[in-house]
Amino acid sequence: PQNPKTPITPVKDCKINFNINHSMSDDNPEGGEVAEQAPPKIVLKPEQIVAGLSQVSKTFDGASYAFTNLVLEEKELEELGDNLRSYNHLRVLSLAKNQFKDISDIQYLPHLLTINASENQIASLDFLAASRDSLLYLQQLTLTKNKLTALPAIPQPRLTRLLVNENEIASCADFTGHKTLTYLDLSKNKLTSLAGLKGMPRLQHLDISENELTEVTAGGLTGLEDLRKLVLTKNKITTLAGFPVMPSLQHLVLIENQIASAKELVHLNNAVV
Repeated sequence: PQNPKTPITPVKDCKINFNINHSMSDDNPEGGEVAEQAPPKIVLKPEQIVAGLSQVSKTFDGASYAFTNLVLEEKELEELGDNLRSYNHLRVLSLAKNQFKDISDIQYLPHLLTINASENQIASLDFLAASRDSLLYLQQLTLTKNKLTALPAIPQPRLTRLLVNENEIASCADFTGHKTLTYLDLSKNKLTSLAGLKGMPRLQHLDISENELTEVTAGGLTGLEDLRKLVLTKNKITTLAGFPVMPSLQHLVLIENQIASAKELVHLNNAVV
């Protein structure tokens, strides 16, 4: 039997190599590349709401007083979250110059009169349909410099001013008009047709400048009995043939188009009464 006190002879020329793989971790035991996680979205905080409140007025039912204006501009916000829902007495809301892609949570603010969500990343007006039964008093909506590609039907029954200029709107075919709009700005978009822009009996100002229009027909601009000013600057219009009847029109701006002859103005004789 082996003597337990016999010393163990070391093995010569034995090399032990430790190859430490720095890419291995408890979360990635197989040593593959770790996928980068998206940073958490920037959500509206309660203290930001408090800091942006102003204008104390009577509540809608006249029973008490509450803050009615809220400005949340240039906060790099991406989501409204749930914190805003309890401020249901708000009437004026500015979300300009943030990173919002969706503002559907405004449906919990039923007394809003004015919304400014310009200079964000909003690509759809679906939030208006989602708020069909809640934003019944909305009068002014500004969505300048967003990512909109189409103008759909607007269900809010009291809307008077809509600014969707400087977007990427290529179609208004589903819009089909609005009974209370008085001011509509569609300038600096990508419209090639006026289809859908009709049936606005109270509209007084329409700006469609800096689009890609070649004519002023194709099923658009009818039913605008009260239109006073029409701006068509910087399009590609070549003819005024078929110009729709606009009995109240006072100002027509056609600067920087491709109308080659003054004879085209003859087509306005029957259009402007």
